[in-house]
Amino acid sequence: MDIKNRVLLIGVDTSKFLNSNIPGYDPAEIHRQSVIAKDNLIAMRYDAKWCYIDITSNNASEALSTELLANQFDCILVGAGLRKRPDQLRLLETLINIIHEHAIGAKICFNEEVLDTVETVTRTLKIN
Repeated sequence: MDIKNRVLLIGVDTSKFLNSNIPGYDPAEIHRQSVIAKDNLIAMRYDAKWCYIDITSNNASEALSTELLANQFDCILVGAGLRKRPDQLRLLETLINIIHEHAIGAKICFNEEVLDTVETVTRTLKIN
């Protein structure tokens, strides 16, 4: 099987964060949709994996650092759940800087919601 690109999807670990001020936020449904998005990318021959961030932890960026030090990616998607939370702006800033430091050649993209993850990744990887 010919793999197209290696893709890291970064999102909120919904198992650790069950409450939200985001209207319509359903942690179980968002996790289910994230698994479907990853599986759809894999079916399209992308080597895709999730890096779930525990935003309740003091070491929330540790999982991303570990992942980026161990692997190289062609594309890194930063999920809307990390970006749409004003109370997590400093964490988002830290995550972007970790990506900048450890994944210099990777394209970075941002979805609007988990449902457009596949379209966002495929669109971004088509950009030269």
